[in-house]
Order: sequence, then structure tokens, then C-alpha cells
Amino acid sequence: MIHSAVGLIHVIAAVISLLSGLVIFLRKKAGALHRFLGYVYSLAMLVMLLTALSIYQLSGSFNLLHGFAIISTVQLGCGLYHAVSRKPKGAWLDSHYRWIIGS
Repeated sequence: MIHSAVGLIHVIAAVISLLSGLVIFLRKKAGALHRFLGYVYSLAMLVMLLTALSIYQLSGSFNLLHGFAIISTVQLGCGLYHAVSRKPKGAWLDSHYRWIIGS
């Protein structure tokens, strides 16, 4: 059950990230569509993770789910860094893949 506007935004962002991530996963990698959907996924994940950090109805305080949100935020950031910067040279794609899969 959704208890607040933050909860609704959280759910909508989660659905968008799941759907865009599924399309990215099932389609051919690289190209303009992959890049566009990657940014959609990243933005939706960022919104979902930030709203997750402000939801406390389950326990009333910081809990394990907040810890997972922090970990996923780091993984998302590292995955984006490697894709945008193309670093390290010759190995950025593998690094991007490993970090984004974790997000």
C-alpha cells in the first residue's frame, strides 16, 4: 500500500527502471536506443533510490533496505562513470557492465 506522495514517486520510478532495464537487457547493446534507455534507467533508479532513503514507515528508522539503497547508488554511479568517461581505456565496457548489473 502506498502511504504518501514520496511512496508513489518511489513506485513509479521503480516500475520505469524495471521496464527500461528489461528492454536494455533483452535488446542489442550499444547504439542510440541503448544510450537513451540507459539514461532513462539511471534517472529512474536515482529517483527510486533517493526516495527509498526517505521512506521510514516500515521500521521508523534507518534499516537494512536503506543500506541496500546506498550500495545500489554507489554501483549505479560507478556504472555510469565508466560508460560516460570510457575509462579505463580498453576495459571500460567490462567495468560498466559489472557495476550496472549490480545496480
